[in-house]
Amino acid sequence: MVEGFAIEMGQGHPEEAVGREVDVAALWEDEHFQLEQSRETDFRHALHEHLVRRDDEVLRPELMKPDELDLGPSLTEESGPGDVDLASRLSKDQREQAAELIREFADVFQEMPGEAWGVVHRIKTPPGQVIRESWRRIPQKLQNQIKAEIEMMLEKGVICRSHSDWRSPIVVVPKPEGKIRLCIDFRKVNVVVKFDAYPMPRVDELVENIGQACYISTLDLTKGYWQVPVAPEDQEKTAFATPWGHFQFRRILFGLHGVAATFE
Repeated sequence: MVEGFAIEMGQGHPEEAVGREVDVAALWEDEHFQLEQSRETDFRHALHEHLVRRDDEVLRPELMKPDELDLGPSLTEESGPGDVDLASRLSKDQREQAAELIREFADVFQEMPGEAWGVVHRIKTPPGQVIRESWRRIPQKLQNQIKAEIEMMLEKGVICRSHSDWRSPIVVVPKPEGKIRLCIDFRKVNVVVKFDAYPMPRVDELVENIGQACYISTLDLTKGYWQVPVAPEDQEKTAFATPWGHFQFRRILFGLHGVAATFE
């Protein structure tokens, strides 16, 4: 899903950007990008051409009527970082334009990740190298959630069943509201993976570049990493074990060496 936002930062110098919290990783790692309100920033003046959505909400094409465009909660001076309620700041004509824009490009607002073409992620390791770790016990209270997550990834084609000699353990990361994130501990795999020297953007340069900006726009992809395939011959190296079987990834994921460079 393509999402965008724009926030007025005000005029200033690069050094004035210091103090604003910037999640720069969101520019290339499929996470949400936000700026923390500072003395010079008035988030109430939002750019009306863009739509702001929370990362846990779905902007559905059926929201076509301008009066039904719910673009998120208001951001007041007291509320700190967050989304901006553009709906209350749009004129009737602007709301109609926003609805027409969503209607015209309804096909890009998808809950399912697509598949990138022209790029695959390679996992280069020494010939004959195999990493096989013991799989870790999963707490009983988390098993239903983990099983549901695995079934969801199978359904979306992110993973498939595996007969690989490779095996890495899973790691469960708690999320708000009792949810979980299923991760894989690739530390030992990463030790033997050939280093990718692709130059990633520097945080200080990114902050300096936006120091005098009035508006910032970004594009966010639905499960961005899940849209980039792993080379078929390398998928076995992503294998992981669970109580329900052995699986491997068909798409890239966080924690695997070099995926940020491939995605960039």
